[in-house]
Amino acid sequence: MALQIIKFSTGWRDIRGWTARVSTFILADDTSPTIIADVDSAATALVSAIAGISNAVLSYQDPVLYVTQPDLAYGASGTYQTAWQKVVMVFRTADGTTSRYKIPAPKLSIFEQDGVTVENDGTNAAVVAFVNAIKNPHGTAQFCGKNGLVFDHFLGGTYAAVRKPRRMSITLKSADLEQGEP
Repeated sequence: MALQIIKFSTGWRDIRGWTARVSTFILADDTSPTIIADVDSAATALVSAIAGISNAVLSYQDPVLYVTQPDLAYGASGTYQTAWQKVVMVFRTADGTTSRYKIPAPKLSIFEQDGVTVENDGTNAAVVAFVNAIKNPHGTAQFCGKNGLVFDHFLGGTYAAVRKPRRMSITLKSADLEQGEP
């Protein structure tokens, strides 16, 4: 049994067109004849779980595991609707190493009444689906930390607003200009 660590990233687009990346690692048995199907199953489970807790929509995956490119779409409106507003979900491995998943544009429904702390009591179906997608094996593939150890415990999650990014090279469209004018 030879284990391989595969880096997997997804890009998510918010309501304003900003994108954010969510990266993780998948541990898989590369001697298994079902490795591609197992990694695809893990990736699909993660994408579905993120879609359940985020207002953003999938814009890309790397490595590309889908046959058709996702349609250009924008995220849904909500209390937290932009890519720089994130929920940080923290998982721990057996050796105590922690990994954080920063999910953009989180849905308000995953938080407790304070709007900051993620419901971690097992009553929120979307949070449970996300935790199960990360912790449970998908055939011979399972999500892991950078060190290759699989996650054994979900520590919880909180809202985090990072600094709003600046766009420096935007082309402005002016209604005053006519076609052919310099």
